[in-house]
Amino acid sequence: MLVLTRKSGPGDQSGVVLVLEDGRRILIQVLECRTHRVQLGIEAPDGVRVDRAEVHERRQARERSS
Repeated sequence: MLVLTRKSGPGDQSGVVLVLEDGRRILIQVLECRTHRVQLGIEAPDGVRVDRAEVHERRQARERSS
C-alpha cells in the first residue's frame, strides 16, 4: 500500500493522479478533513466505475452468486 500525505482543499497540492495502463487518468483530491471523516473528490473517465469498498464487495458477492 502506498501512503501519501496531502493537504486538503482545491488545488494541485491536494491531488493524486492514477494513470491506467491505457493512459487514461483518474484524479483523486482531498476536499475536506474532519474528525474521523475525509471527503474525497474523484474524477474518472467515462466507463470507469468508482465505488466505496463496501459497495464494491457487495457487487462482487452478487456477481459470484448469480
